[in-house]
Amino acid sequence: MAPNVQTSWERIAQEYHRFEDELGELLVDDVVNAKFMQLQEIGSAARIMWEKLLFKHDCRDDNDDDNLFDKMTCSNPALLEALSSIIILDDATKNQEWLHLFNASLSDVSPKLLQGLWYHAPKEFSARVADFNDNLYYQMQQIRGLDHYDLDDRAGLQNLEEFLQANEYLGSFLSTEYTMPQPPHVDYTYEVLKEHQEDNTLRLGFFPLTKDGMFLQVWQTSTNYDYSNQVEGQVIFIPYGKILVVPASTIHGGGFRTSDMEEAGMYGNLRFHMYVATKDVSLPSHQSNKYTEPGDKTRELSQRYVDSRHMETLLKSLFV
Repeated sequence: MAPNVQTSWERIAQEYHRFEDELGELLVDDVVNAKFMQLQEIGSAARIMWEKLLFKHDCRDDNDDDNLFDKMTCSNPALLEALSSIIILDDATKNQEWLHLFNASLSDVSPKLLQGLWYHAPKEFSARVADFNDNLYYQMQQIRGLDHYDLDDRAGLQNLEEFLQANEYLGSFLSTEYTMPQPPHVDYTYEVLKEHQEDNTLRLGFFPLTKDGMFLQVWQTSTNYDYSNQVEGQVIFIPYGKILVVPASTIHGGGFRTSDMEEAGMYGNLRFHMYVATKDVSLPSHQSNKYTEPGDKTRELSQRYVDSRHMETLLKSLFV
């Protein structure tokens, strides 16, 4: 049985223009409304608002040369609320509370190292992620570590490995053809996760390889297995130049794209996904996404772990 994905690309496409009209009605300034309609699609406005948030522009600042777009942002409260709900992981100190909540860590990645990995990314992906994730392309590396790439930035690689504190790690390139939220899952069997739960020696790393950054949806694990106990997802953004590391038991999902640029086979939001084993632990021989509850293969995680309340708005605006 396919995971219970709450929204589909087909339905989003059908409702696209209706949503654009509805959002247009929210604009209170006729000048802003005219400018907004010239953008032709809601995605353009969402991108402008998103960039404002990334650059920490205050939409109440009337001295900005882009005041017209600031008004647009303030005149679309539903969209602004949805975009503002995205947790931007650009600073470890500022995000200390969130990182502590997920037992996660955040660090910098050298731009030169990122450029080197981007150069070695596949020019055309040949494999799609299985389990109803046909929008995701990947290429798992056959050799552990990154030494086989002979990267020029040895200092950057050393800093990355010191941050990972890995005994072994394995990387995979990922790219998104079109946005469809990946159902909540973990990347290993529950038997493997239980074995390493106490010492937290299996971890996952994520970092983008383009300036589009990368998005994930994550959920806090709940041991209340009642169907009525629903856990809402949080959409997070990892900017270019940052790496996020979380325990391997973290329930998460990808599948998001914001990039308009498409090269043959490359698609959007190119990123690197790492499987990390710390201390004296070796990586399991293979990874296996699990979408069901531990101990009950008849119950999907998506029945308890639901999309962010803002997901539908984001799918109709920011993501493509």
